[in-house]
Amino acid sequence: FVTGIAYNNLSDSFSIYPNPTNNNFTIDMKLLNKTEVEISIYNLIGDIIYNTNYTNTNLIKKIIDTNNWQSGIYIIQIKTPGKNYMSRVSVY
Repeated sequence: FVTGIAYNNLSDSFSIYPNPTNNNFTIDMKLLNKTEVEISIYNLIGDIIYNTNYTNTNLIKKIIDTNNWQSGIYIIQIKTPGKNYMSRVSVY
């Protein structure tokens, strides 16, 4: 039973947990260098559900409230200069 998604390499890492979720989930991100970060969350038809930007950071711990979201799969896109990470979260 999967309870989260994690991405790691030698420089950057992020995790999304719990997954699946029904109330909220956390995006926990650690980057090697301080940089700009954009987090966008889309439903499966491409509508932006959530978007935020950070400047000059290398640590992010963001709790996303899903209480008003419909059940389904959501795509999480995390952009930094030169990198683009994608993942998904299941809301029930």
